[in-house]
Amino acid sequence: MRSLPVIGVPKRKIIISWSSGKDSALMSGQLLRDPAWEVSGLYNTLNEQANRVDMHGVRAELLRQQATSIGLPLSEIDLPFPCDNASYEAKVGSKLGTLRQVQL
Repeated sequence: MRSLPVIGVPKRKIIISWSSGKDSALMSGQLLRDPAWEVSGLYNTLNEQANRVDMHGVRAELLRQQATSIGLPLSEIDLPFPCDNASYEAKVGSKLGTLRQVQL
């Protein structure tokens, strides 16, 4: 169901976790059309050794082209390989903290 904006209520700003796959594309399209939300950017985690998207193995250059075609800034989070959960949480948490201050 589509949300309707309430007069006098500002849009809610969000940053999308962009996996580079079809589900991210579907969700992003819906949020970009929804007047209740303001999408201010995308973020993704990359395997720093392979220079590819951690989730799908997509080349980083294609990921950047996707963000450009959508018209949103992309924040990349480089992760070591292999990456343990503590390292993942620390790197992603730090980047999201920065993005909240800058973009939201």
